[in-house]
Amino acid sequence: MMPQNDISFHNEHFLFFSCLFFFFVCFIVVDGRWNAWSTWSNCGPDCKHHRRRSCTSPSPSNGGKYCVGRDLMSANCTGGMCRGT
Repeated sequence: MMPQNDISFHNEHFLFFSCLFFFFVCFIVVDGRWNAWSTWSNCGPDCKHHRRRSCTSPSPSNGGKYCVGRDLMSANCTGGMCRGT
């Protein structure tokens, strides 16, 4: 027979419940994910426009990984959008 105070042999649902009950807090590791890119900015004097995204869908928490990649994208303006200097 299992000892009554040893929770390590119980099923995973009981372990999760025990964690909440005995420790009051459980931490779930959440990796960050990129949100959608913003719309392109207006064409600047350098004939480039930009758009951004952030690692907030969700944000990394409890030791989760930050998003891989860049948060800023730049490109040459096209279609006569360049104002020139």
